[in-house]
Amino acid sequence: VFPETAQVALIFDAFDTDEDGFLSRGELESMLKKVQHPHFVEGLGDSDYESILEATGAKEPEKGIGLRELVVLYEDASFEPLREDHLRVAGDQMGMEVDEEEEEEI
Repeated sequence: VFPETAQVALIFDAFDTDEDGFLSRGELESMLKKVQHPHFVEGLGDSDYESILEATGAKEPEKGIGLRELVVLYEDASFEPLREDHLRVAGDQMGMEVDEEEEEEI
């Protein structure tokens, strides 16, 4: 079994493309677009981004959100269902293959 926090860390690492320890607005937008979330297909609006920063209690909002804040974001009922999709995309980006049996254990 792959603990949820480890799943979120994998997702974080896959989308933190500049490896600065934060998901910037652009990195978050990319993450949301990759799973074609209907609300974010056109991008991450200012109010959406501000809501994410506020909801997660981002400590350095000018940099984006850190791993801890991403864990908090996935605890939100509207984002939690996206975790599986983000995990799948992150695995693909990192060259990992997850078959359906393994995915159920994840």
